[in-house]
Amino acid sequence: IQIVTKYILVTTFLCSSLLSNAQLFIDDFGTGFASISTIKWPSACRGGGASSFNTSLGPCAGASDYEYGLSGFGAYITTQAIAIPASGYDLTFNYSYNNTFSFPTIEIRSGASCGTSLLNTTTLTNTSGTCTPQTISLNAYAGQTIYIRFKSNTSSQTFYLDDPTVDLSSGGGRSE
Repeated sequence: IQIVTKYILVTTFLCSSLLSNAQLFIDDFGTGFASISTIKWPSACRGGGASSFNTSLGPCAGASDYEYGLSGFGAYITTQAIAIPASGYDLTFNYSYNNTFSFPTIEIRSGASCGTSLLNTTTLTNTSGTCTPQTISLNAYAGQTIYIRFKSNTSSQTFYLDDPTVDLSSGGGRSE
C-alpha cells in the first residue's frame, strides 16, 4: 500500500507540474478592452495599416467577446518571445477570411526582438467568412525561442483573429 501511495503521489506531482507549464501563450482579446496588450504584442512588433483590434463585429467574436482584425497589405502583429521547451506544443487560433486571393499568413520567426529571421510560413485559406479553428505544430521549434507573426496580405478584406494559444497539443481554437 505504501508503494502504491508513493507511486500515486509521484504521478500526481509530475502530471500537475507538466500541466502547469502546458500553456505558454494565450490571448482572447478580452471583452471590451481599450487597447491591445503591449506585453503579449509589443508595440515594436506591430506594423502596417491601422487595425481594428477592439471589435465585436467579426465572425470570430461572440457575445461580449472581442477579436483582432488585420486589414492592409503587410499589416501584422507579432507575439512576444515564446520559449518552446519541448516537442508536443501547438499554435491554435480561430480565424476568418473571406477572399479568393492574397491569403493571410502565419510566420514563425526567431532572432532578435520581434523575430528578425523567418523560419516558416503557413498560408491560410478562404473560410468564406466563417470562423474556423486552425492548428500549427510547433514541434520543429522545440528548445528554441520563437515569435509568431499574424500577417494580412491585402487591403481588400479583413483577416479576423481570435484566441491565439500556444500549449500542449490542444487541438484547435477555443469555441465561444
